[in-house]
Amino acid sequence: MANANITSTLGISVAGGALSEDLLALVAGVWVDDNLHLPDMFTLRFRDPDRLVLAKAQITIGAEIKLSVHALQESAPRDLLIAEVTALEIEVDSTGTFTVVRGYDAAHRMLRGTRSMTYQQSTISDIVKKVAQRNNIRTAKIDSTSTVHDLVSQANQTDWDFLRALADSVGYHLAVENKTLAFTKPVDASTAPSGSDGTQAQALELGSDLLRLRTAVTAAGQVPSVEVRGWDDASQRAVSATAPVQTKTAEIGAKPADLAKSFGAQPWVVTHVPHRTQATAEAAAKALAERVAGTFAELEGVCRGNPNLHAGSAVALSNLGAPFDGKYTLSRVRHVFDNDSGYTTLISVTGQQDRSMLGLSGGSGSERHGIVTGVVTDIKDPDKLGRVKVRLPWMHDDFATTWSRVIQAGAGSNRGAMIIPEVNDEVLVAFDHGAIDAPYVLGGLYSAKNLPYAAQSESVDAGAGQVSRRAMVSRTGHSLELLEAAAQNGIWLQTGDGKLKVSMDAGNGPVITVHSDGKVVVEAKESVDITAQNGSVKITGGDKIALSARSGITLDGGTGDVNVKGVKVALQGTAEATLSAAKVGVKGQAATEITGGAALTLQAALVKIN
Repeated sequence: MANANITSTLGISVAGGALSEDLLALVAGVWVDDNLHLPDMFTLRFRDPDRLVLAKAQITIGAEIKLSVHALQESAPRDLLIAEVTALEIEVDSTGTFTVVRGYDAAHRMLRGTRSMTYQQSTISDIVKKVAQRNNIRTAKIDSTSTVHDLVSQANQTDWDFLRALADSVGYHLAVENKTLAFTKPVDASTAPSGSDGTQAQALELGSDLLRLRTAVTAAGQVPSVEVRGWDDASQRAVSATAPVQTKTAEIGAKPADLAKSFGAQPWVVTHVPHRTQATAEAAAKALAERVAGTFAELEGVCRGNPNLHAGSAVALSNLGAPFDGKYTLSRVRHVFDNDSGYTTLISVTGQQDRSMLGLSGGSGSERHGIVTGVVTDIKDPDKLGRVKVRLPWMHDDFATTWSRVIQAGAGSNRGAMIIPEVNDEVLVAFDHGAIDAPYVLGGLYSAKNLPYAAQSESVDAGAGQVSRRAMVSRTGHSLELLEAAAQNGIWLQTGDGKLKVSMDAGNGPVITVHSDGKVVVEAKESVDITAQNGSVKITGGDKIALSARSGITLDGGTGDVNVKGVKVALQGTAEATLSAAKVGVKGQAATEITGGAALTLQAALVKIN
């Protein structure tokens, strides 16, 4: 690099071939930005009066660029970044014509387009591997996680945002290093070398390695501990996990918990995420505690060019004084090469918080506030709780929720309604605290395609403007209707084929009608009473009527007559038959016959024969 007062040599290769010396001489500036929370990027700026650099270097969109630094004291160069060209620019001003090449590491592929899909019975690390593989990124640096999740949803998110959210949920570090995805536990600041004798590349001393510095220790936002709360609907109990506020990103002469105690701070309780298991709550509490504590120590500085520094590496800083001397984990590192300053490295420490514009303004995209429509796809709940799975076609044709609990009127232990929507029913869905993996079905919806039941009457009285019909109808048409119209007022219960009906007509009577195309059976363990207080009781048999009882039958006409009529009338007692009244008449229209099997006795004060 021309006129660069540096002790390290910059190497640039394009598609595997080193840039020629004449092109290296045209380099006016190089920036390599390494960030814990974003894809790493580079910028190459060439002085290019003849606009020939791109053609001579064979730099095109998608070309692989490798940037490395060979420090004089080291035997081999150290790679800063392997990336892909994503933008080409020309700048023309009073100082000349410049060609600018920009690009990102392979992580940028995961920011292109959004996906909606689900991952079932998987650990977080399993999901990370799948996402990396479909982006053609190697997966050699993935630390395993142990909790198996029933379902994790990627809800219209980029792969990068999805993986970042997963990393945040367990407190992991996400990056692409030399074409390999790293999903690892954060580097502990305590691993930085001790001492500042200059023999350690990651031991920095103010006045020697550090050229400029701003560092701060703050109690703002610090609390003694965090608590994550949720609800386990399976066991019907609250879920709670607590973690002390402590960080591994800074090991200095102050501690976050001690700073919090200075002001009597209360614990920070988090309730906006619907954690349903103790394991997920504990992981979230630890990650949150680290994220909160990591903001207590901040650092921004410029040091002499050092290719050994990268985002996530631990460094030891000295000669700053208390409480700032100590060890830090770098959040962002920027390597800068220019003709004025040579090679410098900018460093910053911000803990697990993303201070970039994207991080401050964007979101994971997985939250779903408000209600949405869906279509039921599965009702065979393995736990028999009346849950359903719902497809969300507005998000993706194949995206379906986990098992969703259905709102039921009066639901409780061994009580309440049980009305489960059918497969292909359109339903209204809400999400617990906005979490896409915690859905609830609020109810079904009618539409121009899915019309209401063809009722006995209109649902709204056109004249009065009041609801005149309420109904409950099953898939096969079994119905219960509550009618309150002038023409029909009452309750109607019937089967879908109309063969069984019970009506309670309050408008035309009132009258109760029981109809069956088959039999009607009335059965009671005790007694059956049929009473008409002011009218008659009529029993009509289309063929015959049979009355039977084990102990006896009594017919009582009260103050009226008892009439028994038939083509033939037979009165028979197996032991005895008695006919008794103040006056008894036996009369035959044609003939009368009285027969005694063994004897016949006629007895009275006066007996007349003929």
